[in-house]
Parts: sequence; C-alpha cells; structure tokens
Amino acid sequence: MSDYYWYRDHNICPRCKQNDAIPGQVLCPECAEKAREYRTAHRDRENARKRERRAQRKAQGLCMCGKPARPGRTKCLECFLRDRRTTKRKETKPIWLRREQGICLRCDEPAVEGKRLCKHHLELARQSVKVAKAAWYERRAQCSKVKL
Repeated sequence: MSDYYWYRDHNICPRCKQNDAIPGQVLCPECAEKAREYRTAHRDRENARKRERRAQRKAQGLCMCGKPARPGRTKCLECFLRDRRTTKRKETKPIWLRREQGICLRCDEPAVEGKRLCKHHLELARQSVKVAKAAWYERRAQCSKVKL
C-alpha cells in the first residue's frame, strides 16, 4: 500500500505504474477507462442479480428484505412505512418555503392571513388545544383534591 501513495504523490498511475496520471486525478486515462468499464459491467451484473432475487421473493410472498409480506401486498410493514416516510419527505415542500409562499404547513391550501395553517387545519388545531387544556385542568383539579 505504501507504493500506492508514492506513485500517487509523484503523479504516476498506481495501477499500471507506467503512465502519468490525469491532472487532479489518480489514474491514467487508460486505467480510468478500464475502471469505468469494470464498474459499469459489475453494476449491470449486480442489478440483474437483484432483479432475480426480487422476482423470487415476490413469487414466494416475501418482502424485498426477506421478511413475509403483508397479505395482498409485496412489502412487509416496516419497509412499507419506511418507503412511505421517504416518499412523503421527498414530495413535501420545506417549511421555510411553505411559510414564504403562504401555504398551509400541513396541506397545499393557502394559509389564513397572519397564520401558518389553512382554515380547516387551524380549526383542528384549535380543537386540539381545547381538548388538551381541558385534560390539563382536569388533572390539575384531581391532583389538588388528593390529600396526603
């Protein structure tokens, strides 16, 4: 491995140890091309292997991870939830952009003037606050009634 660093530091291709390396890179043009071809071929073989494995597991009623799939589905619950979170994260606009455009933080409707939520979600939030406050007051009252 020490040879690699010596060749690299002297701008000589450490793979063939004969040609000058491409400026700013480690390998010479010929070795870089061979490496690119190898990666492409290897990637194609690996993708074909993965396609076969997916088809076999699907035929056996298994998820891509190897666990049993949910009835009538192709993925287990864990993979389904993970994929849904990922997809949702990619589809949603960032909060700062929603605020800037005046869009509701929970949906794509226009937000109420001076608020960050649309009319529907603002009403739901207000109801949730009322329920939470009532529960808090109830717990507080129960705690004050208990005597030690």
